[in-house]
Amino acid sequence: MIPIAHISLLDIDEAIKELRRVAKLGMKGTFLFSRPINGRPFGNRYYDPFWAEAQDLGMPVSIHVINNPKYVGHHLYPMGEAYVGNSFFFNVMINGVVQLAFTSLFEGAVFEPFSQLKVVVLETGCGWIAHWLDHMDAKYREFENATEMKLPPASILSGSAGSLGSPMRGLFRQ
Repeated sequence: MIPIAHISLLDIDEAIKELRRVAKLGMKGTFLFSRPINGRPFGNRYYDPFWAEAQDLGMPVSIHVINNPKYVGHHLYPMGEAYVGNSFFFNVMINGVVQLAFTSLFEGAVFEPFSQLKVVVLETGCGWIAHWLDHMDAKYREFENATEMKLPPASILSGSAGSLGSPMRGLFRQ
């Protein structure tokens, strides 16, 4: 087993203290819920001190899917309380929040100042990422002036900027 710490980003200063504490305890990474609880997307500059500390400590940051009744599209396809956690549709659609969180990191150009930040997506597979990068690249070319990114998303990950992976690929080391 590889120890990974769950850290809340509600208070960024406390989150940084906790990240340092768990690193000293031997934790090999951290995971965050895919839905930010403070209303700020992960690409928001509010999180920059946390990304900087995670990068400096070499701690991979995982974005973890959560059982959330406000899944992507919940207002378009309401299922009621009886289905939450049980339905096929619900369990497929909760992955959309991970895609939102992942996309937010690019929208906010997080990988540019934090080129050594390691990000992991959990329990959503990673086969969608290649398609999603291609899709984001197409939108970047179309709306380049509407984002802080200086490079297309796939270029950011293919260069030295950013490291993305699955825990099964050895990103977390014992």
